[in-house]
Amino acid sequence: MEADDNHGQHLDDVDDESHAFIDPTDGVEAAVLEATEGLDDYENGMDDGEPDEGDEGDDQMDDASRLSAALPALPDTSLLTISSHTKEVFAVAFAPTDPRLIVTGGCDDKAFVHRLVERPSDGPSAPSKWAAEQVCCLEGHTDSVVSVAFGFDGNYAATGGYDGIVKVWAMQRDGEEPAWSLLHSLEGPSEEVEWVAWHPKGHALLAGSRDCTAWLWWAPTGKVMQIFAGQHGGAVSCGAFGMAGKLICTGSEDGSAAVWSPKGGEALHFLRRAEERSEGSGTSTEAFHTDAVVAIATHQSLPLMATGSADMTCKVVHLESGRVLATLGGHRGSVEGLAFGCWDAQPTLLATGGLDGKIQVWDLSRYECRCTMAHTHISGAEDTSNQQEQEEQQREQDSDISGIVRLKWCPDGRPLLVSCSTDATIRLWDGRTSQCERLLTGHSNAVLDMDLRVGTGDGGSCLWVASGSDDHTCKLWRVELPSV
Repeated sequence: MEADDNHGQHLDDVDDESHAFIDPTDGVEAAVLEATEGLDDYENGMDDGEPDEGDEGDDQMDDASRLSAALPALPDTSLLTISSHTKEVFAVAFAPTDPRLIVTGGCDDKAFVHRLVERPSDGPSAPSKWAAEQVCCLEGHTDSVVSVAFGFDGNYAATGGYDGIVKVWAMQRDGEEPAWSLLHSLEGPSEEVEWVAWHPKGHALLAGSRDCTAWLWWAPTGKVMQIFAGQHGGAVSCGAFGMAGKLICTGSEDGSAAVWSPKGGEALHFLRRAEERSEGSGTSTEAFHTDAVVAIATHQSLPLMATGSADMTCKVVHLESGRVLATLGGHRGSVEGLAFGCWDAQPTLLATGGLDGKIQVWDLSRYECRCTMAHTHISGAEDTSNQQEQEEQQREQDSDISGIVRLKWCPDGRPLLVSCSTDATIRLWDGRTSQCERLLTGHSNAVLDMDLRVGTGDGGSCLWVASGSDDHTCKLWRVELPSV
C-alpha cells in the first residue's frame, strides 16, 4: 500500500490559522469540583443517579420485532418516504452544498443517492408535491453499509461497510444531471469499518475499524496519509476531526480515547479506561470512563471534546492539555448522543442523550445542567400540547423503548435541538426551555440515524430532516422555521 508523501501539504492546504482557544489550566480544578457539585444537586432533584438492581446500563432491547410491537401506531407526518432499501437503513446524510441530495446506506449492502424534486401542484391553492428520484445505486460492498458521508464541497461521497472497505464515489458533471461513479476502494482495515468522517475543509477521509485502528486517506488519489494504531485495545467505535481539522479524536470499545496528530500520526494524548490509567507523557491522570466509549463530539472552534460511554456518563476533555475538565452524569443508560451548540453563543452548550430516553443540555461555563427533556410513549390519540408533563409522568415506564440515538443542533445557529430515538420518532426541542416544538412521526420501528440541512422554504427558511430506520425506509420532513 503506497503512502502519500505529500499528506502534510494536503493538511496545510485546508488548515485555518484562525481559531479560538481557552486556557487549559484556567479554572480546571474549580470547574471539575463545580461540575461534581452541580451534578449532585441535579441528581438529588431527579433521581438517585444509580441504576435499579438488575438494571444494567447496556441492558437494552435489541429485538426489533418486539420493539415494533410495543410502539403505538402514529400518523405519518413525513413529506415523503424512500423505500429503495430492502433491509434496515443504518446511515443517512445530506450533501452540504445541495440540501436536496441525500445518500443512504443499509443492511442490504447497498447505498443509494436520491435527489428531492418539487413537482407542480394540482391547483393554485394545493401544496407542492415532492418526490425522491433515485440518482444511482452505489454497489460493491459485500456487507452492511453502516456509514455514509459527503465531502465538504459535495464532490465526493464515502461509504463504509462491515466488509472492511471504504469506497469513495466521485460526482461527474458530464451531462445535465450529475452522475456518481466509484473512484477508489480504500483497503487497509482488516476488520469491519465502524464509521467514516470527512475533513471539514478538505478531501481527507477518516475511518475507524474494529481492528483497533483508524485510517486517514487523501480521497482524490486514494493514498494512505496516516494509520493511527498502537493505543486502542478494542474497536475504534467513534471518531471526529477536532480544532477545525487540526486534530483527530477517536474512542474505543475498550473504554479509551485518543487525540492524534494528523500530520505526524502520533497520539498527543491518550485517556485510558479508568482502572488502567497511568501517569506519563500525554496520558490523563483524571478518571476516565469505566466502559466502552460509544460517541464523540468536538466543538467547532474551541479545543473541546466530549465522549459518551456505556458507563452512563459524558466526559469533557481539553484537546490541548488532554485533561478531563468535567464528568457529566444524570443518565441511566449508555450516552449515545452528543452535540455541542453550533453557534457563537455564550454560554457554550453541550447536549447529551442516553438510551434511558433522557436529553440534558449543559452550560459548560459552569458544567451545570440547564434543562432536561425526554422521549416517552406517545399514543396516536394523545394531545401533545402538554407533552412535557406527559413525558415526565411516563419517563420511567417507557425508558426501555425510548433510547436516544442521535442529537443535532439546527445548522443555522438557532437553539433548536433535534433528537431521534428507538421509539420511532424525531423531536424538535427548544434547547433553552426544553419545550418540544415538533413531533415528527411515520416510522414503524427504531430511528437509527438522521441528518439536518437548512434550505429555502415558503417565504423563509426551512429545516430538512432525513432519517434512516429499522423499518427499511428513509423518511424526510420539511419544517418551516420562523424568521429571526
